Amino acid sequence: MKSESLTDLNLSGCHLDDKGLVPILKAARKINRIVKLNLSGSHPGNASLKALGELLPTDTALRELVLQSFYLSPGQLDVLSQALQSRIEQNSAPLTIRLSKENVNGLSIMRLRHHLNCSPTVLIFD
Repeated sequence: MKSESLTDLNLSGCHLDDKGLVPILKAARKINRIVKLNLSGSHPGNASLKALGELLPTDTALRELVLQSFYLSPGQLDVLSQALQSRIEQNSAPLTIRLSKENVNGLSIMRLRHHLNCSPTVLIFD
């Protein structure tokens, strides 16, 4: 019997907030099979960023994270940077992250790039 599993989760345009994002991110962490996660257009609060921060270092399947029009404050972007740094330290699989330029400020971009220097993580700003 062939086992089918969810590998591509596209929630683009669902405009999810903490109430919708947190359970999805916690479930994704347990599944550990999602290869591409698209959360574009969501409005994360601190609880969502905490859940994403717990997912990134531990998820060994995730290869692409799409956060275009994902409304991040500078503080939230720092939380994302720290989670990516933890992922790198644990030698997790390479990860491509797609962000929108208009939703991050220059200082936050520099911090992200600093955390990801010499890592297999690729940042793409569309």
